[in-house]
Amino acid sequence: MVSNVARLTSALRSSVLESEDQTDSSSTQEAALTEKIDAVRRDLAENGVALFTDDRGHRFRIVRKPA
Repeated sequence: MVSNVARLTSALRSSVLESEDQTDSSSTQEAALTEKIDAVRRDLAENGVALFTDDRGHRFRIVRKPA
């Protein structure tokens, strides 16, 4: 499971970094990353499931398990 979390985190970061121009500031990249993470958290809170596809086409399905 740790490797899945690491892959998701890496995919989120790389998708934001690759989609932004290299001339953009890091604060813009950070804001875009935060926006994507917030969308995933919102989906988890609403449905218990979040889907994310990175720029390379890798799909991630995150399922919140009941406590």
